[in-house]
Amino acid sequence: MRTTRRVASTFAVLLYAAALGGCGGSSGYNSSGITTFLPAPIAFPNSVQIGCQPGTLTGVISVRQTGYGGAFSAQSRNTAVALVAPGPGTAQFTVSRASNPGPGGSTQIYILGGGVQPAIVDVSVSAC
Repeated sequence: MRTTRRVASTFAVLLYAAALGGCGGSSGYNSSGITTFLPAPIAFPNSVQIGCQPGTLTGVISVRQTGYGGAFSAQSRNTAVALVAPGPGTAQFTVSRASNPGPGGSTQIYILGGGVQPAIVDVSVSAC
């Protein structure tokens, strides 16, 4: 009987932890090595429009994540439409058209920080 209660309580704890993991958080470790749950990173702006004229050929995305102080990485879902590179500052990325002139299109930039859930930025590139 005691073993059944112990198994049931262990199962309840695991179920609770799994539910927390599905609530928009990502697990990470604090400086003591203890597992913590981090929220997804936040990118701003959440959409970028790239044009054809000087001054509109690139866009800058900034990112932050509560409880995380490390580096971020970014990747374009479609490198035939838009490219992404680090900078100009810390926790920033520059988005540019893949070709100029070019056909344009839309894609998304995925930015990862201290967890498994990305910030997603919509990118629209004008045809030139």
